Amino acid sequence: MFKKVENKGRYKTAQGYYWHTHDDGIDYLFTDSALQEAEKRAKKNPEDIPHPVEENLSATAGFACGLILGVLSTVATYFVVNLIRG
Repeated sequence: MFKKVENKGRYKTAQGYYWHTHDDGIDYLFTDSALQEAEKRAKKNPEDIPHPVEENLSATAGFACGLILGVLSTVATYFVVNLIRG
């Protein structure tokens, strides 16, 4: 995601802000015109845009899976202990 940051110590004709992003340990600053150019390029070449795999797991689904596995492991442990005791 981009975050708007102030252009500190700028020249009079320079833009007052940049758009900042960080990826793989590298910081990037973009001007509005650079973002507009990138948008045009993306619209002209939609086949080159990777489509990320969307993960639809929510926190509720994670909680439910954890709860189910917790109960199952407790029940399995109970039966294993009873088998060992005889």
